[in-house]
Formats: sequence, structure tokens, C-alpha cells
Amino acid sequence: KRMLLFISVLQCLPHWSTASNQNLTHVSIDWNNVTAVSKTLTTLQVVTNPLLNPKTSPIADQCFKSLAELEADLVRFVPWDPYPKVAVAELDPPNETTKTTSWDFTNIRPQFEGFINATGNRTAILNFCSQPTWMYNTTNWSYPQDPNSIMWGYSRGPKRNDTDNLLAKYYGRLLQWISQGGFKDEWGKFHEGYHYPVAMWEVFNEPQGTHGLSWGSSGVEGYTKSYDAVTAGITEALGKDARSIEFVGLALLHEGNPVELDWISYFLDPKNHEPGTPIDWISFHFYAHTDSHMDPNAYESFFPQCDGYIAEIQTYIAARNKLNPGVKLNSDETGTIVEGSATEPITPIYWVASAGYFAYFFARASAIGLEVLGQSQLVGTPPIPKWDIPDANYPSVSMLNWTTGVGNARYFVLKMLLANFAPGDKLVDTVMTGSNATFAQAYMSGSKTETKLILFVNRVNGVATVQLQDTPGGDLEIVDLETGDGPSRRSTFGPDGVIKLNPFAVAIAKVKSSSFTV
Repeated sequence: KRMLLFISVLQCLPHWSTASNQNLTHVSIDWNNVTAVSKTLTTLQVVTNPLLNPKTSPIADQCFKSLAELEADLVRFVPWDPYPKVAVAELDPPNETTKTTSWDFTNIRPQFEGFINATGNRTAILNFCSQPTWMYNTTNWSYPQDPNSIMWGYSRGPKRNDTDNLLAKYYGRLLQWISQGGFKDEWGKFHEGYHYPVAMWEVFNEPQGTHGLSWGSSGVEGYTKSYDAVTAGITEALGKDARSIEFVGLALLHEGNPVELDWISYFLDPKNHEPGTPIDWISFHFYAHTDSHMDPNAYESFFPQCDGYIAEIQTYIAARNKLNPGVKLNSDETGTIVEGSATEPITPIYWVASAGYFAYFFARASAIGLEVLGQSQLVGTPPIPKWDIPDANYPSVSMLNWTTGVGNARYFVLKMLLANFAPGDKLVDTVMTGSNATFAQAYMSGSKTETKLILFVNRVNGVATVQLQDTPGGDLEIVDLETGDGPSRRSTFGPDGVIKLNPFAVAIAKVKSSSFTV
């Protein structure tokens, strides 16, 4: 995630009333009419951040404990550009005179070990996306000496003739360090590493505009050549161990159709790759955005922005189905960002609205066949000088309270989704009439004993009421402003089917017969 570009909220987008007596939504469900089968797995991304540095952060252990308690699969781990000493293992070129190298994992190990210990035996997506700048056409590959200091401009210079070859060897050695116990560097010195089983490897992050890659056709051509070289380098270095790795390409920054679709269409087509290049997954990113960081009414715009992006994803799916049907799709960075939040306070209801956006995104994604939806990100932070955190790093995307390491509403909505929904769930016909304040989607969940679940999202900054038709009642699990930095709360609803939802609340209703998964 670099300095992001966002879609603007058009004036023609609907505005939902905040008057509670106008926010009555009638919901009727035909449990016998299956409209889709979900493929969507929800997860999150963890980017390296000073809050996760156990050498300087007193809450690093709690942050990783919170990650472990999610028990999520396919968590994306990204050591990235702003912190070169935590992201790049070879920051300077080999020294021909002294026959030495700069390979150094001192600042990489602590957060990597925290991640692998927290995720245990669960599958993960690794993306050491920051390429050593010295491998590109530049004489300036400087970097901060403090591993906690941000440098937004670390990635410099276009490719040289030998860049892809250097990248192939770099990533081959890096994967050996991660998964084969270590590697020999350019001068034959052995660097001891891990025996971590790599399930998925993503190649670079938001490459458009980086290292001379344009948004146009020459950019995707250049990225594809680098992707082919890196995957080939990893395959050669790991030998038979590479057979179990699935590769993820693109990780596109959002600019808006047709830009992403052009990149995706080119990359998906096997004829644009070297023969035998694995193309297992593609990934892409989207953040809803508002300039009004203290106005809760502005957060209502997150939901129509999501609708617009879902329409874009459907074009990606169509391209995949036409060009390379076996490839899976992963929206592995999604969230919300509010301007002015880097150094100014964030209103508590923002976290609830952002959580509601992700729950809504999940419901829409599960209806169109998206395979993975990842919330961004575990931690973000304002400056905290007493913990050697001199710079802000997207605090409004944080899923944890940056003073405690405990989850906020964004965290607990993901936890609630993970506990109750999984690929294979059946979406059933759900009709909403009256106010469009509340979104609802019903699911038949579970492969053996099917459970009737309904996901509700209040999309407005006001109390909303749901009138559920023909129901025996049941249990409710809710995340809203009342839950704060705490777990979901429990409630019930009766045969009258009336459910009250606080502003931007997310609720899961379980129709009578069984209790919630804990």
C-alpha cells in the first residue's frame, strides 16, 4: 500500500436517511431458493510495523496474541517499502573488494518469527515485496538506519538489463532462508534460516508506478517479465520443494477500470508468459475513502464505493473465466481510509462503520464467487515517539487499538465472520423492501447440519429497524458502538422478527435451533 489513489464519491450516489423512523427495512427469505454457493474465505493482512517490533514496542506480544486468536487462514504477511531494514535482506550490493555481502536478517527476524508463531500451522501468503533498490538503474539506494523510521521513497530507478536475473537469485536465496534452513550467498557464506513451509508466495506489491513501471501496456509487460523471472528463480532454488507453492501475481493498486482490467487481462493470458510459468492466483486492492474523518455521516459513502468496486471485480472474474479459468482471485487488501487521521483523533464510530463496510464487502463478494477477501490491516499507528515510532502509518486501517494491542470493531467483525461463515455456504434468496438503510443476506451454513444465518449491516449513521418476515426468532451476535474495543455481544429476537440495529452495526442472526459457534 503506497500513497493511495482513491475513487471519488459522486454526488449521484444515494444518501440514506438517518432518521430512525424512516429506516425500517422489511426482509423476507426463501430458504428453499439457493442463489449462489459462497467461495469466499475471509482473512487479513499483516504488514511490518513498529508496533510489531518487540525490541521497541511494549504491545508487540499482545498484537501477535490477537492475531493468533483469530485463527485465520491465508493471512498475508508483507514486509514492505517504508521500512527497508525490516523488508529487504540485502540492502547493498556485494563487495567485490572484500568478498562480503550485506545479507542481514537482524531486523527481519523478530516480526517474521512473531508472525509464524502466531499463525502456527495455518496457511499464509508471504510477500517480501520490496526489491533491493541497488538492483535497479540508480546510484542512490540509501535507507534509514533506524528500522522503525519510514522512507516512502525507497524504491527508485527503472530496471537494468540484469535486474530480473538479480531478482531471481535474490528471491531464490530468500525462499531458501525461509523454507530450507538457509542459503549460501554470492561469496559462499552460509546464512542460517528456517524450515517454514511456504504455501503461497505473492510477487511484489502494487507495482504500477514503481521502478519505472507505467500504468500502461509497457508497465504490465515489464511486471510480467519480472514475475516470470522471480517464480523461475524460486523454482530453481527450491527444487522439488517449489511444487507445493502457489504463486500470486499482480497485487494491483486500485486506479479504476479499465486500467486494472488491462493489466489483469494481459497477465492472465498464458501466451504472455514464459512456458511453464505458474499462474495460480491474481490479487488486487481497494480502499473506500472519505475526506471527512470526523463526520460519521460521511462514512455512509463507504457502501456505494464498495458496490462500484464489486462491479469491477465482476469484470475481473469474466476476464479470468475467458483467459485462464483455473486462476483464483484474491482481494487481499481491502479497508477504509479517512483523510486527516494520521495525526488527528478518529471518532469511535468510525471503527464500527469500517467494520460494517468489510462485512458488507464480504456479503457482496460471496455472491459473485470471489475466493479470498482480506481485511487491511492488523495494525496501523499514529506517531508514538516514546516507543520509537516517529511516523504515522495509516492509523485508520488498524484492526487493533494501538495503545493496547487489543481488537477494535474491525477486528471483532472479522472474528465473527470467521466463526460463522466459510466457503461452501449457500446463499439463499433474500428480499429487502422499504428503507435501504439495512442490508441483509441469508445463508445456509454448514456441510452436515445446515444452520440458518442472516447477516445484517446497518449502512447509515442512525438507528435502523429490521422487520424479518415469517421467523420463529433466534439468537443475535452484534458488533456496534456498544461493544467498543471488545468482543461481539449477544442478544435475541422473537417471532415478531423486529431487530434494532445501532448506527453502522453488524449483526448475525441465527434462526432458532442451535447456538452460535464460539
